[in-house]
Amino acid sequence: MTKTPALPQGDAWADNFLTSLRTERDLSQSTLETYGRDLQQFQQTLSKSLTSIGPDDIRTFIAARLTAGLSPRTLARTLSCLRGF
Repeated sequence: MTKTPALPQGDAWADNFLTSLRTERDLSQSTLETYGRDLQQFQQTLSKSLTSIGPDDIRTFIAARLTAGLSPRTLARTLSCLRGF
């Protein structure tokens, strides 16, 4: 059985989200780890709990990642992760 990666901050909402992706959608361990990193970076960038995010927070984060030079594919994956969350 594959373990779902946990966020260092122990955000229960994110941990539950990753667990549901593993059990319900049978995503690969690599995808789960990547989604976990996306959520961790998002949380660290905003310096607040994932449970208190809003659309403006997502737009700000994606714009910052775009400015940082991330590929469109990476941005699409990150946005997919945040939408699902």
